[in-house]
Amino acid sequence: MPKAHSSLDRVDEKALVEVLASEYSPAQCTFMLLAAVREGAKAVRLHGLWGSVRFKRPLARRHFSAVYENCGDLNSEGCKLALLKLYNLHY
Repeated sequence: MPKAHSSLDRVDEKALVEVLASEYSPAQCTFMLLAAVREGAKAVRLHGLWGSVRFKRPLARRHFSAVYENCGDLNSEGCKLALLKLYNLHY
């Protein structure tokens, strides 16, 4: 389980509600992709952190964790690959 960093303490309320409201893994993935377009890296990383803790399937947890670890910069190759793997897992 990844450790939360203080950089996530300033995520806006909308992103926090989307993260906590999602009970279904594909829905959380969808909200994460929307956050990547609208809100930025902090919101995406929060989705990754929450998904890596919340979901029971090991592969899903691993992919959500990779998003958390690699998406400090949304334009990095690591982030793009992590988002792609998570998308591929769900759809």
